[in-house]
Amino acid sequence: CCLFPFMRNHSVKDSKLQEPWEFSKKGLRTMRQFVRLRYKLLPYLYNLFIDQEENGNPILCPILYYFDDKRFLNTSDQFMVGESILQAPILDEKLRTRKVDLPKGVWFDARNGDWLSQTEVEVKPNSSESPIYIRNGAILAMQPGVPTDNTKNLMDIEFHIFVAPGTAGKTEYRYRADDGISFGYQTGERSELVVSVEWNAKSVTAKVRQDKDGYGPIKHRLVVYGRDQIHGVATKPVSVRLAGGKLTAI
Repeated sequence: CCLFPFMRNHSVKDSKLQEPWEFSKKGLRTMRQFVRLRYKLLPYLYNLFIDQEENGNPILCPILYYFDDKRFLNTSDQFMVGESILQAPILDEKLRTRKVDLPKGVWFDARNGDWLSQTEVEVKPNSSESPIYIRNGAILAMQPGVPTDNTKNLMDIEFHIFVAPGTAGKTEYRYRADDGISFGYQTGERSELVVSVEWNAKSVTAKVRQDKDGYGPIKHRLVVYGRDQIHGVATKPVSVRLAGGKLTAI
């Protein structure tokens, strides 16, 4: 998926050479950050591929696929990554601002941790950030820590839960894991967890159950944004970098 900001104001030795190390040091740092984000989100993306195989849902799709809103009939520079992430990449390095249209509801700005309830925001391009928004109530499966290479462990997962202050609702997310290589999942070599979250203005309650263990038990922990605790679950603060500066969650 497109998880890179527009690379603006970064010198490159040869326009034909687009390897990361051909850019400036700042450009290289930015590329490294977003490559790491892609690998951090790999469990979420992997499950989108599973959903595509099982149900035919696209991995990248127009906003209209999930939101019945005529404002997005002609939108070509914003898209959904699954049903929980909206990206509005900067496509013109000369832009000083760009308008982002958000579906009705509350969205988490992955650059700075703000919660947005307006349906239109102005974004100032920043070469080290990318406009990414996460839907209120989303549960994103991520690798723990900061990935430093392309290895993955789908059996050791953090579930990042986004619940905006002052809102109420409930949601459920089914996470599936297997060896990531073979077709063994077709004969039962796959494990599944179901994460259920219910919240109101005062509290957040989360429950996790393992429905299938064909590939063994899945180690997991919960991380929540927007609240200071999850009812009945021991948590501790973590520092996370998604699409901008460092964010603190529990």
